[in-house]
Amino acid sequence: MPRTIWSGAISFGLVTVPINVVSATGDHSVRFHQYHLEDMGRVRVRKFCETEDREVFGDEIGKGYQLTKERVVPISDDELSSLPLPTAKAIEIEAFVPLQSVDPIRIGEGYYLQPSGQAAAKPYKLLRQALSGRRRSLSPSTPEAGGSVWACSGSATTSSFCTRCAGRTRSATPPSSCRRRWR
Repeated sequence: MPRTIWSGAISFGLVTVPINVVSATGDHSVRFHQYHLEDMGRVRVRKFCETEDREVFGDEIGKGYQLTKERVVPISDDELSSLPLPTAKAIEIEAFVPLQSVDPIRIGEGYYLQPSGQAAAKPYKLLRQALSGRRRSLSPSTPEAGGSVWACSGSATTSSFCTRCAGRTRSATPPSSCRRRWR
């Protein structure tokens, strides 16, 4: 059973649907650890402060935004939690648009949405019916969704539908350092 990776709500019009998001794909690749060849002791990555050239621990590490190469603005967890993000746990559907209008290169990871609890079953069914029988995409405008397009397909017979989040696409023009090789 897949584990919930995000929980929140999808809202369209006056309807809000509490949902859980689970990954539609699984990573079955083999992962290796690094070991010291002499005694097979596990090799770990340690965090070092560049300024003091010493190892630092979790309680000494904070967040910051780098404005310039020399200037960093520190940001505390309290400051992050007090930011006005009213939709941080909600995806607001702005419009239903034909899936054909979404460029396939923008379609990314696949996810399944599930109703969050028994009370969400009826509004979730309404959302499925809105998508049922035709493939459509949803356009959220929330920080949680990254302001990208979510392509969804619904079915009246399944309890969840697939959602794909499109990220930013890169330019087809190679960087200036590579242009000589592309000629």
